[in-house]
Amino acid sequence: AVVSTQSTGALVGTTEPNRPFGFGASSTFSFSGLSSGTTNIFTQNSGNADHSFKGAGTALFSAPSGEGGDAENPEQEANVQFEPLVHLDKVEVKSGEENDLELYKHRAKIFRFDRDVGAWKERGVGDMRILQDKTTKKARLIMRRDIIFKICCNHMITKQMEMQPNAGSDKSLVWFTHADFSEDEARPEQLAIRFKTPDICKDFLATFNRARDEIPEPGSTPKKETPADPPADPPAAKTEPF
Repeated sequence: AVVSTQSTGALVGTTEPNRPFGFGASSTFSFSGLSSGTTNIFTQNSGNADHSFKGAGTALFSAPSGEGGDAENPEQEANVQFEPLVHLDKVEVKSGEENDLELYKHRAKIFRFDRDVGAWKERGVGDMRILQDKTTKKARLIMRRDIIFKICCNHMITKQMEMQPNAGSDKSLVWFTHADFSEDEARPEQLAIRFKTPDICKDFLATFNRARDEIPEPGSTPKKETPADPPADPPAAKTEPF
């Protein structure tokens, strides 16, 4: 007769194979073996005792030998160079000031008088410059705004142009020009400029008046500076016999 225990017990007195957890063909499983530590119910009874993964312990991302791998410095950066697809020729850009001599340059703020609203409007802040042509001696005022370099003053200096001190300020001057080329086309403008200190304003006015006075009269040719004659060679010393 077959005598069995509860569902968790071992089979007793039977010749049927004991498979408590479905592993292996036969087993000598008992609770006494579990308590003594001699039985491992989680070990599969098979002919292969090696249960390790294939390739365990090897580097995952190292290059194999003979295929360009660098075992000494695996993190060495690749030396990659990119050649330009299009070769551009160097172009010389002319500013139109190659033949000009800069007589004056200082930072200032310039205004224009808006006749429609009857008020002064700021045109920009930048370096006011007085340029003089080296050949014709003609002078002009030019000023570009900071950062964007947009022209906010660009006109010739004429013999009849006068700069007057602004009422109530010793740091600003007012003048009128018949043709200012700051915009797309020439237009008459009444302009004003303001400097940081009265001394800077005086230096600008003095340079402006000097450049205006050096402008040749209409129809006359500017005087060309002739180089000075080189000094004559000293006469040879006369030698007399003793």
